[in-house]
Amino acid sequence: MAVMATLLAVAAATVVWCAVEWRRASADARRLRSLARWRADQVSMLSHELRTPLTMVKLSGDLLASQSPGPLTSAQARFVETIRHQADSTIELAEDLLTQARIEAGRFNLHLEPCDVAEIVVGLVADLRGLRGSPIVMDCPTVPCWVQADKLLVRQALANLINNAVVVSPAGSPVTVRVTQREYDVLVSVTDDGTGMTAAERLELFHRFASGRPLRSGTGLGLIITKQIVERHGGRLFVDTVAQRGTTMMFNLPIGGPNEVVA
Repeated sequence: MAVMATLLAVAAATVVWCAVEWRRASADARRLRSLARWRADQVSMLSHELRTPLTMVKLSGDLLASQSPGPLTSAQARFVETIRHQADSTIELAEDLLTQARIEAGRFNLHLEPCDVAEIVVGLVADLRGLRGSPIVMDCPTVPCWVQADKLLVRQALANLINNAVVVSPAGSPVTVRVTQREYDVLVSVTDDGTGMTAAERLELFHRFASGRPLRSGTGLGLIITKQIVERHGGRLFVDTVAQRGTTMMFNLPIGGPNEVVA
């Protein structure tokens, strides 16, 4: 009887301890969610405050580059291109910070609609060709590649990959963007002619503020966000890289959207 009473007392104490720990964990989780939402609100406000003046700087740079206010000397033209490029880069960083804050706060919702991936690639490449030094080559089907996806987020994910590829490519070396229609999904790949990555750099690739070569000119946040966007769509991000031989970043998007199981 004494042993049974002891066991019951131990069991009761364990139940009480578990209940207390569960309540404590729940309270901690609520505080973390509240903190994440507060951070998302602050980043959203900061992002808005940054984008407005940066957009004006970018538009002014575009106007000067068009030379409609008057001709530019070669030196002035180079300065204007620097202004445009840096404005674009900072706007992209603001967008990445906002997206990451929304993900952490649980406010990352997909707005799914039928999207032609080939059309997204063609439009994005047309926009980036005038802003990036390396030529961008496309290999896309002539027929639509339809998927259920969030068009703006897919474009953001692809832009991050192309921008990283341009950064690591030697001047004048092409970056190739390829779209492949498969039975259950669409595969998108971005190939650069850079120095590739070592095994150690590959392991650090998706860590924030990583110092691997593909991230040397930025925070690494863009690739983290790209991975999260792809995975939210039910796809995966792959890396094929060899030191001194370039890198190919690939991701797939299930045709039917995030809930479709890809064989």
